[in-house]
Amino acid sequence: MRPRGTINSISTRLTRRGVQAALLGILCTVVASGVACSREGKATADPKRQKAPSPVRITAAAVEARDVQRMVELVGTLRPEEEVTVANENPGIIQRVLVDLGDRVSAGQLLVQLDPRDARFTLEQVEANLAASGKALGRARATLAASHANVARARAILENPRVNRRRFEELFAEGAVAASQRDAAVTEAEVAEASLRSAETQLESDREGVVVTEASVAQAEAALATARTAWWRSWRA
Repeated sequence: MRPRGTINSISTRLTRRGVQAALLGILCTVVASGVACSREGKATADPKRQKAPSPVRITAAAVEARDVQRMVELVGTLRPEEEVTVANENPGIIQRVLVDLGDRVSAGQLLVQLDPRDARFTLEQVEANLAASGKALGRARATLAASHANVARARAILENPRVNRRRFEELFAEGAVAASQRDAAVTEAEVAEASLRSAETQLESDREGVVVTEASVAQAEAALATARTAWWRSWRA
């Protein structure tokens, strides 16, 4: 067996070490608390170390009276004071629209482009009508010239029957010729006069025909000018 004194001495040393360790732990806790309190105290006590607020810029101005404009935002439909209805002079199929709703336009600005095929077809028809009217005018003038010639011929033919009628009437009055001879001369003169009246009537009719045909030609020329303008506008972009 080991001596008791030795065991007691070891126990005494262990007990002292435990006490020293406990005291050391308490001391560290106190020191840490003191340091924390010291830092907090310094942070509270030293305002210079706190972050200063950002400066605020202000502008000074003299007080004056002025009008204040109030703006109100609303959703609605605007209606113009004046509305203009736009229509095309010549009918046709619209090929392209060159403006949009709300665009500003000026006088003479092209708004739509028409399909040129219809305008071209109309132009060809008008050209054909003008050519036909020109030919008809040529025929009417030729007929009028022939009527003038017929009137001149009828007048020339009428001269002899008139002379014969006067002569036979004088001879019949003198008893130199029979009544039948006088009647034949009178009839011949009347036939010639009727032929002249018919030729003159035909001349007036042919003259009116020329006037009507000339009007048709003028109308066809005006239609051709309109068709050409429409065709040119349909191609214009």
